[in-house]
Amino acid sequence: MSKESRRKAKKKRQQEKQKARDQARAIRDQLRIAKEQAARETAMIADQMRIAEEQRTQQAEQFRIAQQEYMTQAAQREQAMRDEYAQAEAARIQREQISAANMQRAGQTASLQMQPTADTATGTGMFKRRKKQFNIAGSAKAYKGLGGTAGSTGSGMVNI
Repeated sequence: MSKESRRKAKKKRQQEKQKARDQARAIRDQLRIAKEQAARETAMIADQMRIAEEQRTQQAEQFRIAQQEYMTQAAQREQAMRDEYAQAEAARIQREQISAANMQRAGQTASLQMQPTADTATGTGMFKRRKKQFNIAGSAKAYKGLGGTAGSTGSGMVNI
């Protein structure tokens, strides 16, 4: 082999080595770019997952608050219904007691009324009774009190 052909062969080997180095560098660059892109995508996915988790947590908290408010309102409604029922029951019991007392008093009404006696007069007649009660039987004269002389009794007079 001649010098020229060796030089050409050497140059060709160097070109092939350079070409292989360039290809290796290109592959390393592609790998580095792929790693960087994967890291960016991983970070982006992590951010999306974090955002989704925050939204889920926020929605869960809102749901918990809404559920707690609903349960509080339901308890208040239930308590209001219990209070209303208790008031209605107390009113019913009171009405029954009043009704029973009225019925009991209705039976007593006749015996509690004052009935006039047969010998008493109405109006001013009862005031005239006093004069009539001192009339002495068999005498038309009314009692005049103690009068006249001492120790003497007149007609229609009574000594006590």
